[in-house]
Amino acid sequence: MQSIISDYVRQHDRDHFICSLFVSRSVRRNYLALYAFNIEINNIIYDCSETMTALVRLQWWRERISMIYCNKAVNDNQVILELANVIYSAAIPEFLINDYLDGYEQMVYQPFYRNTPNLEKIAAQTTVTLIKILFTTTIQNYSNDQLAYHCGVAWHLMNSLRNTTTERLDEETMVSIVERAEYHINQVKKLIKTAPKEIVKITLQTRLAGLYLKRIRNKKSDVISGKIGYPLINRPLKPISDSHFAVKTCLCSSNIYCRNSLKLIR
Repeated sequence: MQSIISDYVRQHDRDHFICSLFVSRSVRRNYLALYAFNIEINNIIYDCSETMTALVRLQWWRERISMIYCNKAVNDNQVILELANVIYSAAIPEFLINDYLDGYEQMVYQPFYRNTPNLEKIAAQTTVTLIKILFTTTIQNYSNDQLAYHCGVAWHLMNSLRNTTTERLDEETMVSIVERAEYHINQVKKLIKTAPKEIVKITLQTRLAGLYLKRIRNKKSDVISGKIGYPLINRPLKPISDSHFAVKTCLCSSNIYCRNSLKLIR
């Protein structure tokens, strides 16, 4: 089953699939399961054209998660089964999952691209909550709200840029989003200095966000183009054996943020 989940994330979220190769093997299963769940929820938000359809599908997930916490059997699909395993093994607080779904429900009612403060507010309810869940599954009862906040908001803002089109985002708003995302990335760099090593690895996605923002800066006025709009890792992946070798080599360094650590994903 884990192979199925891994392949699912590899196919639909290559950024986080690559990041998963940098976390410990004991953490990777939970990491992939949570991002498989994240893919499912994002598909509802971005693929449903009807508000009512999206709300019904979100309610379906709420019911399944409620069943998990009530120790009732769930076998609807492999993502749910793996999510149930993570919830049981890591003792994820139910309120975190509910907060995460509440945030995405708010997105159903609001346009995707508004002003930067509203994007940060949505990020705090969605992506930030997911990072908090990842933290607690990595180290039980670990909490670092500041680090989770800056990491989640940075990724959410970057992803908003990547998923936008010229018609939906004016240049002034784009510049504001870039500057705020860079601010949050810099805050992450400061906060990880005192964070446990396994938690630092969870924040690796902010390095990807930084690389993407650098590409936008380099494009200058032509910021929204087909090339930039693609995922950072929109190219064939190396064979798994090669990737694992690269990860093993990378993690020999005490600093996961060293320049060589990103050779695999450039």
